[in-house]
Amino acid sequence: MLMDNFTKTYKTKQCRNFSSSIGCTLGLLCNFYHTEEDRRRLPDQTYEPILCIEAVISDVCAHESCQYCRNQVEYLFHPSNYKTKECIYRRASRECIHKMCPYTHPEDKSISQQVEEIKAFEPSIIVPAVELASPEERKFYIYKEEIKKYEDRKTEFKSCSYKSFNVAYAVDLVVPYVSAFLNTEGGTLYYGIRDDGMVTGVILTRKVRDNFIVTLDSNLNRFSPHLTGDEYEIKFVDVMKKEDLKKINDMYVIEIKVEKSKNNEVYFTHKSEAYIKRDASITQLKGLSLVKFYEKRKGAASGGATSEGAAP
Repeated sequence: MLMDNFTKTYKTKQCRNFSSSIGCTLGLLCNFYHTEEDRRRLPDQTYEPILCIEAVISDVCAHESCQYCRNQVEYLFHPSNYKTKECIYRRASRECIHKMCPYTHPEDKSISQQVEEIKAFEPSIIVPAVELASPEERKFYIYKEEIKKYEDRKTEFKSCSYKSFNVAYAVDLVVPYVSAFLNTEGGTLYYGIRDDGMVTGVILTRKVRDNFIVTLDSNLNRFSPHLTGDEYEIKFVDVMKKEDLKKINDMYVIEIKVEKSKNNEVYFTHKSEAYIKRDASITQLKGLSLVKFYEKRKGAASGGATSEGAAP
C-alpha cells in the first residue's frame, strides 16, 4: 500500500522524552523509536518484507545492513506489508486505540486525514509527568503507576492481600471506612492501590463483582441511622497496561465515595460499631469517647460550636 511521508518516517527518529529523566509516557503509542527493537530504517533502504530469523529468535537483528526486516516494527510497516491485513481488534468488534495501527480498519480514512490526526497526536516537547491527565480525568488507571494523590482524612488506599479477591474480607474492610467517612468529612476509599500510591488493582470476575456489590449493600443497608443509598457510590475503574494502554481483563480499582453526613448523626455499622477518620487511619469510638463524640455531633446539630470529625 502507498505510504504518506509521515508514515514513511514513523519510528525512524529517536524519542527525545525516552532518554530524558522523565521518560516517555506514551509507550507503544509513541511515534518515535525507543530502542533498537522498535527502530525502523527508512523504507527507501533496500530490505525484503520478511522478518529476519534473528529477529524471530531475539526480537531484533543486530546487523544494520540486514537484507530482511530487523524487528517487528520494520516488518509491519514495510511498504509491502503495511495495511495488507485486517486489524484483529476490529475483526472482533473491539476498538483499536493505536493511531498508527499497521492493519486495515473498515472505517479507514484517507491518507491525508490520517496524517493530520497523527501529527496532532505527536508529542513535540517534553511534558513533565505531573501535567499528564490524572486517573480521575482519564477515567482509567495504569498498572503499577504511582498516582499523584496521598492518604489523608478524605483519602484511603487499600490493596488486595489475597491472590484471589475475597469478598467477605473486602466487605469487612470497607464497612468501617464508610462509617468513618460518614462520621467525619466524607471521602473516598481506593481498593486496589497500595499505601505508597502504586496501582496494583484487584481481579474481579463479573460473578465476584456482583457478589461484592450485593454483600456490601446488604451490610450498608443495616447501618443505623438507615442509609438511603445516596450517601455512597461504588465505581469499578479499568486498569490498563502501561506498555500499550490495553485493558487488563477483569482488573479494576474499586472507588467507594462516601458523602459527609448532612444531619450530624453518628453512624453505626451493622455490628453496632462507630468509627471516625483520622489522617491515615480510622478509630473506633468506644465508651466515653463515643459519648463525647455523640454529644459533640448533637451539639453541632443544635447550633453548638463544634468541629465536626475532630478527634474526641
